[in-house]
Amino acid sequence: MQFRQKALAKVQSPEELDIPVRLARPQGWFVLAVTAAIMAVACFWAVTGTVSSTMNAPGILTHAAGNYLLQSPVAGQVTAVFASEGDTLRSGAPLLSIRTDRRTETIRTVAAGRVTTLMAKIGAVVTTGA
Repeated sequence: MQFRQKALAKVQSPEELDIPVRLARPQGWFVLAVTAAIMAVACFWAVTGTVSSTMNAPGILTHAAGNYLLQSPVAGQVTAVFASEGDTLRSGAPLLSIRTDRRTETIRTVAAGRVTTLMAKIGAVVTTGA
C-alpha cells in the first residue's frame, strides 16, 4: 500500500499534540449561531405568538328567521314611500301609502327588520299580492 509522504510525516511527528483541534471553521460557527437564533425566535413565537383567524369573504348575512317578501294587500297607486333601502324598521312601521278606488291605505311592516330591496316607487301601480 502506498501512502502520501505528507500523511506519513504527520503520523510520525507527535509534536502537534498540544495544539487545539479545530472542530469548525468560523463560517460554520456563524451558520450555527444564525440557526440557533432562528430557532430561538421560532420557539418564542410558538409560545407567545398568535395566528389571525379572520377571513374576508363576500356574502349576504340574513336573520335566523330568514327574509320575507312584503306584498301589498290592496291594489292601487303608490302615493308615498316612507322608507328607503337599508333602513331598519320596527314591526308595524309604515312603509307605503297606496291610493285605492275608495280610500288611501297605509301598508305597514309585518315584523321588525331591515329593508333590503324596495321595488315600489311613487306613482307606480301595484296589484294585490305584488
